[in-house]
Amino acid sequence: MTLLLSQCSRKFFLKSSSQQLYSISAASDQDSSVIRFYRPYKQGLDSQMNAVIGVCGSEIAPRRPNGALNNLVIDAMAEVARQQSISFDFAHINYKSLRVKLPAGDLRAFKIYEMMPFENLMVTVRLKGASILDLFNYIAREGGDPISNASFKIAGGKATDIVINGKPLNFSEEYTILTSDYVANGGDRADAYLQATSRKDYPLKVRDAILLYIKQQTAAGKILEPKLDNRIIGNKPRSNE
Repeated sequence: MTLLLSQCSRKFFLKSSSQQLYSISAASDQDSSVIRFYRPYKQGLDSQMNAVIGVCGSEIAPRRPNGALNNLVIDAMAEVARQQSISFDFAHINYKSLRVKLPAGDLRAFKIYEMMPFENLMVTVRLKGASILDLFNYIAREGGDPISNASFKIAGGKATDIVINGKPLNFSEEYTILTSDYVANGGDRADAYLQATSRKDYPLKVRDAILLYIKQQTAAGKILEPKLDNRIIGNKPRSNE
């Protein structure tokens, strides 16, 4: 499209236009060379993305306050962190990071990228006991988030009976939380993390930890069948999440 502009008092307006169509029915030699260059990479990537990395015993879906996908993802993250000698008291990520459910049967790699299409890194954050209460109250207001090695109840939109490492929350202690850099930065309104007394970032993506965990389970001959264990007891939020 060719545009002719007329100026009036430093403002531009469309005076006239014309259109011309160009044929793209056949690629030029230069285009063909580009295609030949990237095709092997595309084929290799397609092969990796379509590879079966595990088997789901049934559909694995996210849900609030508890969900099978919630537990699978956060437990995978926690287990791989332990394998990497990352020390923490409990793990937490935001529910909204779980974008799609995993289908029953063969699980292909691309579904994990669809489920978690983010490049977030794993981090640990230290919080004082009072800040931990703020964090769990935030999770309660949200209607539940994926957590591991912790449990609590939701009553009146607040967190009660908080248990970490099998012990009640102690306000005189500091706790280390395993999470993602997005959440640690206060993402998704998780402002409690901004009260951190210290933080450490690790060169390991949350999604890569999930992929590694699933492959390990498959190598051990296990089917993915995450169980619900009432980590969070309470009502679902009023939304349809």
